Amino acid sequence: MATETTHLVRTVAHDLKSPLGAVKGYIDLIRHTGPLNERQQHFVQRALDGMTYMEHLIANLLTLSRVSGETPLEFGECDLHMLVREALDLAESQVLRRHLTVHFENNGVTTVAGDQRLLAQVVHNLLNNAIKYNRDGGDVWISLSREREVVRLSVRDNGIGIAAADLPHIFEQFYRSTAGVEHQVEGSGLGLAIVKTIVQQHQGQIHVESQLGQGSIFTVVLPRHTRPSEESETRSFDYPARYSEGHEGAHGLRAEMASEESDSVNDNLQESHHDSTSDSRNDSK
Repeated sequence: MATETTHLVRTVAHDLKSPLGAVKGYIDLIRHTGPLNERQQHFVQRALDGMTYMEHLIANLLTLSRVSGETPLEFGECDLHMLVREALDLAESQVLRRHLTVHFENNGVTTVAGDQRLLAQVVHNLLNNAIKYNRDGGDVWISLSREREVVRLSVRDNGIGIAAADLPHIFEQFYRSTAGVEHQVEGSGLGLAIVKTIVQQHQGQIHVESQLGQGSIFTVVLPRHTRPSEESETRSFDYPARYSEGHEGAHGLRAEMASEESDSVNDNLQESHHDSTSDSRNDSK
């Protein structure tokens, strides 16, 4: 990517982040200012889905501009277990809405040397794909394992799968699989291309196995470089462990890591909720 284009993409993506966050915040505010009927809830959810897609697209554009430019990787010790948990936290609403079950198993992996922000994008993109190209009520399996001097991250789903003719092109920029187009799955064709670029910059490899209608398995192999922690033991997590209110009987994770609510929109949300609570109490007196 040319330097001028890289700069333009980065600038536009940055400029979109603030207004997009504000729009999403105020849409979320609408949900908490009073009861909505079923039709209104549908409209609000569609708007939030669009915002989520735009946020993911912006994140990919920013990552693409970074890995395509001359910005050096910021190598350090990355906790892969934590990166997976953070990705699960971000995907909570999607998982619950699609009634998916996520299984996460960590076979003794703690840290790997790498650029934390970029590796977080790898995990997020692979998980996002497993959710998007899945069926309602499907499963997603995430596993971490260590073999000598390498670490393996595997993300598997039992969704719509990838046709054999698409497999050789699946990591190309802007390429959309036939199944994805036929099922009208939203996508830019950037996610997997970015994953491959980041993995290669970390001297790693990525493989895909898939059958149409049977789901897909993406496996990332990274050099470990760092010694495992003494606390490295097999850890397994099956979600759902808890369910959010209003999702009784739904199969999905409820992320345990609370997201930060530091922006003014969320402050307004909390203030509005407090006021509405006070008003309801006053009305009941």
